[in-house]
Amino acid sequence: MAQFLSLTFALYYDNTPPMKNALELYRESNGFGYAELSRLVGFDRATVWRHCKATLVPEAAAARYHAKLQIPLEDLRPDLFASDTTT
Repeated sequence: MAQFLSLTFALYYDNTPPMKNALELYRESNGFGYAELSRLVGFDRATVWRHCKATLVPEAAAARYHAKLQIPLEDLRPDLFASDTTT
């Protein structure tokens, strides 16, 4: 029983920070707020916030972020745009 409780506690109270996606890393490294980034790309602030916090940026949005900010598509959506690095 104690083992189950400690596992349950670990699952609910894990202090590991969530992994950040490429858009959120770009925003932070360039010192942009959500409102400023939204003006640069043409989405509203709430949409940019959702995309920054998402595990995956929606495909159509990834294309816009790539076009406006030059963030590689491979970074925004590695599941769809995997780089072909065969040697």
